Amino acid sequence: MTRRGVIASLVAMQSAPALARLSDPMPRMSYFPADAHAALRSNPAAIISIYNAHRDRFVADLGAGFAKEVEDHVKLGFCGLVAYDLTPYGPHGGNAAVPVPSLYNVASMDCDNYAAVTWRLFNILCPASSVSVAAVGWDGGPIGNHAQIFSSHPSGTAWLVDPTIGVVQCEYDFDWIASGRPTPEGHRKDFYWRAGDAVQWLHDRVIEALDKGEYRPSQLLYYATTIDKFLDAAPMGKWMTPRA
Repeated sequence: MTRRGVIASLVAMQSAPALARLSDPMPRMSYFPADAHAALRSNPAAIISIYNAHRDRFVADLGAGFAKEVEDHVKLGFCGLVAYDLTPYGPHGGNAAVPVPSLYNVASMDCDNYAAVTWRLFNILCPASSVSVAAVGWDGGPIGNHAQIFSSHPSGTAWLVDPTIGVVQCEYDFDWIASGRPTPEGHRKDFYWRAGDAVQWLHDRVIEALDKGEYRPSQLLYYATTIDKFLDAAPMGKWMTPRA
């Protein structure tokens, strides 16, 4: 997952009593066709044509809770779904700074990789973005060691994008979520379709943590406001955060 490599701990967590399924994900099948995956692996700029072809379906699937969202948020969420759909979770294909063509063609990715792919695709799709993007790492607490993407717009709208599990949420910003306030599911869409995979436990825990407001500032590992800062990945001993 994030910089501490926690596949073993995730497996251990999965051995705990199973949680009930906490949401109603999209149908259990890939959201995008195989030719879209192939095009993206060959040339990341294909994200533009993929977005144009599937944007209306994506917006319709988001539902009424996302009706007032700005287009750049929609593009970021779309890129997160593309990253999730492209590659299953597993031992990471290197760190988040792996060259783009290599990262798009690995057999599996960890949460840092998913965040990097999402952000890179978004920069291609939206080179002059109106939203501020941050990669946020958490450690400890209900979701363990994990990376997510937060974004905000001057209008006050905000998104959380979790490409590792195919979940997007609008309306509630980083401050709201990190302060431990609940986020009703009416502004959340769950595209998770790999039921029973290595991150089923994580998926269910993230949904529950958002529902119940279980995030805390003391769980913050890093908050990177540019992709260069995120990919630079300074040693944790230099991160002046609660969990570093």
